[in-house]
Amino acid sequence: MLFFGANAATYPLYVNGVQVTENTKGDILGDGTMSFDPETMTLTLNGVNLKGTADGVPVIESKYDRMAETLKIVLADGKNNRITTSYSADAFAADGYVTFTGDGSLYLNSPNGAGINMRGNSTTLEFDQTSVRASGDRGIQNSGGYGTLRTNASTITGVSTSSNTCGITGFTWYDPENSKFAYEGTFFYNGAFRTSTTAPVLGSVQILPDVTEYPIKICGKNINSANCEKFKFPGLNSGSVTLYNEDDKYTLVLFDADITLPAGQKNAIEYYSSSTAELNKPLVIELGEKNKIDLSDEDNAIAIRGSSTTVGDLTITNGIGGSSLSITGHGYGSRGLYSTGQAITLKNLTLDIHLDGGACGGILAYNQPLTIDRSSITITGGEGPAGCNILEHVSEFTLTRAEITSHPGAYYDTSTSKMRTADGADLYAFASEPFVISPEQSYYLSIAGKEVTSMNYRDLPTLLGSDILTNGYITFDPASNTLTLDGAYLKVPDDKDVSTLMYYGNKELIINCVHDRGEGYSTLMATSKSITTSCIAAFGPIKFTGSGGLLVAAQLCSFVDNIGQKGIEVWGVNNVTFDRCETVIVNGGIHHNNSTSNSELIINNSSKLLIGQETLKTHAAVKGFKNVTLTGCVATSSLEEEDNGVYTGDVTYAYDTESRTFVDEAGDACYMIVIYWTPLLGDVNNDREVDITDVVAIANFVMGSTPANFVEANADINGQDGVDITDVVKLANTVMGL
Repeated sequence: MLFFGANAATYPLYVNGVQVTENTKGDILGDGTMSFDPETMTLTLNGVNLKGTADGVPVIESKYDRMAETLKIVLADGKNNRITTSYSADAFAADGYVTFTGDGSLYLNSPNGAGINMRGNSTTLEFDQTSVRASGDRGIQNSGGYGTLRTNASTITGVSTSSNTCGITGFTWYDPENSKFAYEGTFFYNGAFRTSTTAPVLGSVQILPDVTEYPIKICGKNINSANCEKFKFPGLNSGSVTLYNEDDKYTLVLFDADITLPAGQKNAIEYYSSSTAELNKPLVIELGEKNKIDLSDEDNAIAIRGSSTTVGDLTITNGIGGSSLSITGHGYGSRGLYSTGQAITLKNLTLDIHLDGGACGGILAYNQPLTIDRSSITITGGEGPAGCNILEHVSEFTLTRAEITSHPGAYYDTSTSKMRTADGADLYAFASEPFVISPEQSYYLSIAGKEVTSMNYRDLPTLLGSDILTNGYITFDPASNTLTLDGAYLKVPDDKDVSTLMYYGNKELIINCVHDRGEGYSTLMATSKSITTSCIAAFGPIKFTGSGGLLVAAQLCSFVDNIGQKGIEVWGVNNVTFDRCETVIVNGGIHHNNSTSNSELIINNSSKLLIGQETLKTHAAVKGFKNVTLTGCVATSSLEEEDNGVYTGDVTYAYDTESRTFVDEAGDACYMIVIYWTPLLGDVNNDREVDITDVVAIANFVMGSTPANFVEANADINGQDGVDITDVVKLANTVMGL
C-alpha cells in the first residue's frame, strides 16, 4: 500500500508519529538501526534503541490493515533491540497481520500502555524463531477481537503490571508449533492462558522453544528440529542449507550455498559431541550445484570434534551431478577439513581447497582414515613458506577409483604424517603447483560387463582376464576413442548375461580391426545365457574400420520372427559406420531398437561384409534405420561373383525406407546381404585409391608378374578388352594429371 504526499511516496508505517516515506525508508532513524522494504513488507531492526515521545502516539505504529500483506519485522542476527515509552501509549501497535522473526532480540515496554497491541479485527500475530519480551500495563494484547496468536520455536514473554491482567491477553485462538510453556500446567483454553486449576494466568506468561538441538553448528548457530529446513544463519550470502535428521545419519544438504565465516567464529560447519547419545551419528554433507566457504583467520571450513565413540564419521558426497565445494582462506593456520577422531570419506564430488595464509592444512584427521572415492580434489596454497600442507595425521589414506595426477608416484607417509614426492621429499601444495587427485573417468565402454576407465585402459588384458580375452590382443586409446582388436577372441563368461561390447558415450567409438600380432580374425562372441542380449549394444555412435577381419557372433536365435540375439543392436539417434572395412561377419544382423529412429547405417568403401544369416530367416539382415548409405560398395547376395572383393555381378539389393530393410528383386526382406566393393577403374591393388602404386602393379602384370590381390577388372583402363602397355601409359598420365 503506497500513499503519495506532496514530495514523496509514503507508507502506512509510523515511528513516533512520523510517517515512513520513500526518502526515509532506507534509514528511518538516520543511524542505520531501522529500515523498511516496501516490496517485501519487511521492517528490519538492527540494534535500535527507540523511546516514545508523546501520549497517545505509539512508538512504532503499523496502519496496514488485514487486507494487506503481512508486515514482517526482522530482528537482525545477534542484535538487541529496545522500544520503550513512558507516555500513555503503546510501544508497538498494528492494525493488520504481523510476524516477528530473526535471530536478534526485542524488548518492548510501556507502563501506561501495551508492549504489543494488535488493534485490527481478525488479525494474526506470529513469532517465528525469535526472542521477544513485551511488558506494560498490558504485555501482549489483542484489542481488535477475533485474533490469532502463533508461536514457532520462539522465546516469548508477556508481562502485565496490572494485577488482574494476563501478560498475553485478548486472543481468540492460540496456534503453537515447536513451543512449550515455561511453567508446567499452563494451557490455552477459551481465549485465555490458564493454570492447572483453569484459572486465568495473571501477570506473566512465557512461551519457550520446544525443539531438539542437534549437535551441528553453522557459523556458530545451532541447528535444531525447528530451524533445520532451509536453515538461516549469519554468513549465508545466498543459496540454502537444510539438515535432515534420519534414523541412522544426519544429511546436511548444501544447495548453491555461499558462506562467509563471520569474524569471531572458528568453524564454518561444526559437528560436535552431544550429551544425548542417540544424537551422535554419522554426518553426510550432500552437495547440490556450486557451493563456497570463505574463511578468515586460523579457521576451519568443516570441523568434526569428538572421539570416534561420541561423534559419527563424516562423508561429503555429490547429491547432484556436477556439484562442487570450494573452500578459500587467507588467514594463518586455516584448514579445509578438520577431524579430531572421525573417519572422513569424500565420494563422487569436486572439492577445491585454497589456503594461502601460511601453516595451513588441506585435510587433517587425527589418527583416522581418509578415503577418497572417485572424486576430484585440488589443494593449493600460497608460494614459498605459504605452501599448504596437503594431508596431516591421517592414519590411513585410501584412493578408490581415483589417482594422484599432479605428482606421479606421490604417496602418504604415515610415519611422518606427510605427503611425499616419489623420491621421498616433503610435498606441499603451492599456487603454481597444486596437488590434484583426479577421479576414475569412465569411457562409457563395457566389455563383457567390465567397464573401461582412465585407470584400467592401459592394460585391458588384465582387466578382462583369460576367461573373457581368450586369445589375441586388445588396446584402447582414449584420445581418439579407438578400440583396437588384433586377432582378439572375446567371449562373455557362461554365467553372465551381458553384451560382449556395450558403448554408451556421445563421442563416436572407433573399432579398428587389425592383423598385426594376433592370429586370425577377431571375434566377439555373444552370451549363451540370454536370447535377448545382443552381441554389440550401441547406445552411442560406432564406426568399424580396418582390414584385419571381425566376426560378430550372435549365438541364440528363435524361430519366432525378430526374436533372438542381434549381432549389433542400436538405441537412440546413433549411426553405425563401416569405413574401409574388409571381411566382417555380423551374425544376427544390424538392427535399430526403434523402428522410427533417425539413425543411419553408413557403409563406405568396404568389402566382404556378410550381414545376417540365411538359415532360420527370422532376422532381417538390416532393420530399423532411417536410411542406409553405400559409398564405393554394393549390397548383394552372391558369394561368388567377385574379384578380390570387387563385385563383378549384376544382382544388387536396395534399402527400402518404408519397410526399413533391404529387399530383393521381388520386394521381399533380405535375411542376409553381402557387401562388396564396386569397381574402381585403376585401383588394381585394391586399396580403394588410384595412385602410382597401381601404375607399378599394372606394369608388373603386363610383364608377367601378377601382384597379390590384383584386380584385373580394374586394370583395363582404355576399355579395349585386355590389359597391355597402353593401359599402363594411360593410367600413368592420369595419375600425373596429364
